[in-house]
Amino acid sequence: MNNIEKMGKTLCILSLSLSLIYCGQVDEGTGGGSITIVHNNQDIRLYKPVANGSLVYQNVVIDISVEDETYLTRYKVERKADAMQDYVYIGQTLTETYEDANLAGGTYDYKITAVYTIDGQEYESEAANVDDMQVLTIGPCLINGAMNVDPCG
Repeated sequence: MNNIEKMGKTLCILSLSLSLIYCGQVDEGTGGGSITIVHNNQDIRLYKPVANGSLVYQNVVIDISVEDETYLTRYKVERKADAMQDYVYIGQTLTETYEDANLAGGTYDYKITAVYTIDGQEYESEAANVDDMQVLTIGPCLINGAMNVDPCG
């Protein structure tokens, strides 16, 4: 608890934190919120996706959702492998999961945008970020004298 004293009065600020419990390695994701556009004199709310990433071997799996899927047609996924680089479009998904497979070792950042189609016109939401996904390089190993590329097998 933090105490801040101002003009002889003490203000107490209680800080609470909530944690999401997940089995596996997860990095923080971001998202949520919305923007409102005007289409044919009608206010339409476009929701920013919520995105969370996890690692499965050398794959990054991103779980994506939005508060309301009205007009949602797909999610656009972009990636950068170096903090100094720009994001590059790597694909899209029509489902709530995107898997970036067989990655080389390194740290990857992702930007996920919801794409909405209204009367044939596309609109994009603000982007959600999944940052610092650290993929380790794991080589094949010998199990019972046989080559096995599954590091957990």
